[in-house]
Amino acid sequence: GISTWFSRARGIAARDAVCGYDGRLPRSVDESRVRVVAWGKRITRMVARMTNHPFRDVAGEGRGWVEVYLEVPGRGDGDEAMVLPKRHGYYGVVGSPSGAPSD
Repeated sequence: GISTWFSRARGIAARDAVCGYDGRLPRSVDESRVRVVAWGKRITRMVARMTNHPFRDVAGEGRGWVEVYLEVPGRGDGDEAMVLPKRHGYYGVVGSPSGAPSD
């Protein structure tokens, strides 16, 4: 839907800023190393019901935001990836993102 489209557009804008696509900086990160995931309304609806989240009011208005995480792959043998900063617990509650991992 439209919320997923806007979610993805915000993520791509953040990716392009990190990768130096604005033309002002040299490319600092290869685009293939950055994954954009669009969650659409699912996270927004959950955050709007929370009492202590800093984006509660924004979520209640139906607006979104971008969260950026660094994911370091595990060493193998079942070693999980390290995610910094630690993701909020509600990501595990809402299931998989819309469009799954992409660009």
